[in-house]
Order: sequence, then C-alpha cells, then structure tokens
Amino acid sequence: MTINSPPDYYLSEVRTDNGGDCLTQVEWAYMFYWFNHRCCVCGTRRHLQADHWISRKRGGTSSVTNVVPMCRKCNKRKGASPALGWLVLRCKDITKARWIMARVEKYFSEVEQ
Repeated sequence: MTINSPPDYYLSEVRTDNGGDCLTQVEWAYMFYWFNHRCCVCGTRRHLQADHWISRKRGGTSSVTNVVPMCRKCNKRKGASPALGWLVLRCKDITKARWIMARVEKYFSEVEQ
C-alpha cells in the first residue's frame, strides 16, 4: 500500500518550531493514514492542521508522539487547553471524550515503538 505524502503547506506548520523538533514526511503521512485523513476529534476531512496534543505553551513538543491531525475549527477551539478537559467540554459526553483520548493515546503508543 502506498501512503501519499501530505502537501508541503501541512509540513510547514510542524517544522517551524523549537530547535528542529519536527515530524518527517513519512511520520506525517503515516499519521494521516492512521487517522484516515480526518480530524482526530470531529472526523472532518476539511482544513486539517497539525495540533500539539499537549500544547507547546504547556511543554509539549512537535514530536510524533504529540502531534495529531485536527481541523482548523477544533484546533482553534482547543488552543492551549489540556486535551481531556477540552474534549469533555466539546463533546459534552465523558464517554466520547475518553474514546477520543484512548484512540489518540493508542496512536501515540504505536508510533513510539
């Protein structure tokens, strides 16, 4: 199976940060493949961006174990908020918020190995 590379404008969002800590094209393409080219929160395929699951303001990095695809709308709403707290407010359902968290954590554990 061939995994297509993302457009360069996606990559620029992840590469312009702290000291070269960034995703490679292969890592970025795998992340998109893993999340089926959808926002990890709402599932849309439109206006996808790199989101730092733990925001850089809170000490997060642009490593493969902290960056997920998120649509512009979800990314803007999340801002620097802690992921679980924001998800509970966004989903208004702790079960759905936990499901999203578990899915993202599963992705992070897979790519960490």
